[in-house]
Amino acid sequence: MHGGGEPGITRLNISPHMRLAEVIKVIEKIPMGGTDCALPMLWAARNNLNVSGFVTYTDSETWVGNIHPAQALRQHRSEFVGDAKAVVVGMTSNGFTLADPNDRGMLAWPASTRPCRQLSRTLFANSKWFTDAKTR
Repeated sequence: MHGGGEPGITRLNISPHMRLAEVIKVIEKIPMGGTDCALPMLWAARNNLNVSGFVTYTDSETWVGNIHPAQALRQHRSEFVGDAKAVVVGMTSNGFTLADPNDRGMLAWPASTRPCRQLSRTLFANSKWFTDAKTR
């Protein structure tokens, strides 16, 4: 599905108690647009949130808007959480990454790999790595 909408962040009204079919219906209503992977960091900064971890799932059809995601993460670190981390999970692999390979706090994985699935389970199980966002 190609929506052609504006890039942005859409708040989803979903819960863990919903069935998968219900979640899919909610997601299908999102006006699809470009995939700017810096938006989560920019949104957190705009809303004064101390977010320590960002996970982006992408179809790998991404583009860089006004700022590269690696630079947006560095800005977030300097203003909010000095050791914030980012994981970019490509649902398809096209051979490139938005993660800075020289930044030990950024990681990119193709979703279909076994290490990615194991790492995701480990990261999400460790509540110290991802903490609840708190306002300043």
